[in-house]
Amino acid sequence: MSQSQTGAMNLVEEAPFRWRIDPVGQMCVPGIMFASRSLLPDVISDRSLHQVADVATLPGIVEASYAMPDVHWGYGFPIGGVAATDVARGGVVSPGGVGFDISCGVRLLISPLRATELDDRLPTLMDELDRCIPRGMGPGGIWQLRDEKELSMLLDRSDYVRTMLEAMPRYGIEVPDPQLACAPVRSPEGEAYLAAMAAAANYGRANRQMLTVATRKAFASAVGTDRLELLYDVSHNLAKVEPRIVDQERRVLCVHRKGATRALPPGDPELPTALRAEGQPVLIPGSMGTASHVLAGVPEGGAFHSTCHGAGRTMSRHVATRKIRGRDLRAQLGAQGIEVRAHSDRGLAEEAPFSCKDVDEVVATCERAGLARRVARLRPVGVVKG
Repeated sequence: MSQSQTGAMNLVEEAPFRWRIDPVGQMCVPGIMFASRSLLPDVISDRSLHQVADVATLPGIVEASYAMPDVHWGYGFPIGGVAATDVARGGVVSPGGVGFDISCGVRLLISPLRATELDDRLPTLMDELDRCIPRGMGPGGIWQLRDEKELSMLLDRSDYVRTMLEAMPRYGIEVPDPQLACAPVRSPEGEAYLAAMAAAANYGRANRQMLTVATRKAFASAVGTDRLELLYDVSHNLAKVEPRIVDQERRVLCVHRKGATRALPPGDPELPTALRAEGQPVLIPGSMGTASHVLAGVPEGGAFHSTCHGAGRTMSRHVATRKIRGRDLRAQLGAQGIEVRAHSDRGLAEEAPFSCKDVDEVVATCERAGLARRVARLRPVGVVKG
């Protein structure tokens, strides 16, 4: 075992790619972080490990407060944080463990065309995708609302953080950070939040379906085929009520995965029959100019069968824009053979590859830590950015 000092906490390497923060103060369980030694400096450079420790104080938490290799500082929970609470034993749900971009996710479509078949038509295809794919906060969309009632339904949402802050004294709950506001899963506030979260998750999935429609339209126009097969669609940023074995006992848990991906193992009854032999697909997008990966769940997967969701940022978008101009980044990507379409040079610079961790190292760490297995590595040829 080796130790690393981070603030007042001791980080103990209890196994390769697995680090532990022993419980201190109000922590009910340890913190567990999955990281390689090369990723460690990025992790301890922000306050994400302190958030891991804070999450470990939540009522009803079981096993550990987990951090994936792409972990970085977030609201309440770190991004890349996983925690489960026992529903029958006062377990809580916390909006900070889900995030505000509920069901943010990734969808992978497979084209019948090889990259070499796109060489001459790639610029045309990227122009069509640029035209067809709405992105960012500006006007535009694939489907237009029919009336203002539909708009009000989409925009009407209660502030659940404030609601839970007001409710916690009634349940005798105290948390070290107001951003960890929570309520018992089996309470009016907890059940209302989970219902609203589920509606938001459906909205996110519907958005990705509409983007798929637009992508197929662009392919049909530019390359003559709309045959894009959906391999899989994954959602991050959810809290799901799931049966799990804890201490050799079957319990019902509320599993928070914030910036983390569920990775069910082969044979899991929740998987569709077609996927049951291989395990749940996991889609890990890289940053612009870097690879993306396809993984699959494994039988021994830890952290309630969870794994990373991306590379993970090492600097803010604001800092990234101070380090490179968008037009320079566009030229760099072009030199790598990557066609770029973006609304603005500033938006492009915000997602510069150097602003994120090494996605290959993050994915390799997930595999070495026993969270998932690597299946395929995808090389980018085009980027459409908001």
